[in-house]
Amino acid sequence: MPGSVPATLADTGLYVGKASDPQGVQIAKWNQSYEPKYKLWSDGAGKNRWVYLPACKTIDTSDMDHWNFPAGTSFWKEFTRSGTRVETRFIHKYGPNISDWTFATYQWDTTAPLDPSKALSVTNGVVNANGTMGDIPTAPTDCLQCHGKLKEHILGFGAIELTHQIPGSINIHTLSDAGLLTVAAPPQGFPIPDGGSSVTADALGYLHANCGVCHNAALPVPDMRLRVLTTDMTPQQTGTYQTAVNVKTQIYMAVPYRISGQDPTNSCVIDRIHKVSMPPLATKTEDTTGEAAITAWIQTLPMHP
Repeated sequence: MPGSVPATLADTGLYVGKASDPQGVQIAKWNQSYEPKYKLWSDGAGKNRWVYLPACKTIDTSDMDHWNFPAGTSFWKEFTRSGTRVETRFIHKYGPNISDWTFATYQWDTTAPLDPSKALSVTNGVVNANGTMGDIPTAPTDCLQCHGKLKEHILGFGAIELTHQIPGSINIHTLSDAGLLTVAAPPQGFPIPDGGSSVTADALGYLHANCGVCHNAALPVPDMRLRVLTTDMTPQQTGTYQTAVNVKTQIYMAVPYRISGQDPTNSCVIDRIHKVSMPPLATKTEDTTGEAAITAWIQTLPMHP
C-alpha cells in the first residue's frame, strides 16, 4: 500500500540470511547491482545500488526518457562514509501508475553494522548520522524534493545513465538483450551527444545527473533545462545549450549568466556549486571535481554577445 514501509531493512527483500548464520547476510541473488555513468554528488559518500525487477515483467520504455517500471520493482542505495554504513534508501513500486512509488530510508546501527534487521526505518531525518557528516533525509518528504520532479520518480536508472560498460553493473544492453525493455535499445545505446569532446560529455553528464533532475521541462520556472534527452543528437540541441549557455539569470541574480562562455566566474552553475547550494539537499562540501569539469567545458564555449 502507498505509504506503508517495512520496519527494518531486512524486511525490504534486499538480503537473505541472518547475521547469526555462519555465512551472515548476503544480497539476494535476484537483486542486481548497478551503477549510473553520471552520479549525483553526495559529499563524496560511497554508494552501492541494487534493483529488483519482477520476473516475467518488462519496463515500459515507449518514452525512452521516462521509463515506467512494473509494479513490484524495488531500488536500494546504500551510503557509507569513511567505512561506516550510515543509511540505505529504499524505493518500491506498489502499483501500475508511473508515480506509484513508496520511499523509505533506514539507519544502520553502529553496534550491529552487518545486521540489516537492526537498521530501522527513520522518517524524521537524522543530522550527522552515525557520527559522520552525512544527514539522513526526512522520508518521504525530502525524497520527493528530487525524485518528484520527474514523473517516473527514479534517478540514475535510465537510458542515458545505463549507457556504459562499467564492470559489475547491469546496463542498457543487458536489460535490452534480456527482453526487459518494451522498446529495445539501439546498438550504441544513448550516449551523451558530445560533439566529439569528452570535456563536453563530462560537463553535460554532470549537469544531467546533478541539476537536470529538477531543472527540466517539468519545472517551467525558470525555464532552464539541464536534463539531456535521448533525442538530442548534438550538444547544441540539448536544453543546456538552448536555455543556459549565454542566457542571463532571471531569479538567482548573484551572477549575470546561467552559463557564461569562457567566463566561469560569471556563471550561475559554478557559483552555486562553489557555494554548496546545489544540489540543494544534504550537501555540505563542494564538489571540486565536478566544478573543475564544468569550468573546463565553459572555457570551450563561445563568449556571450
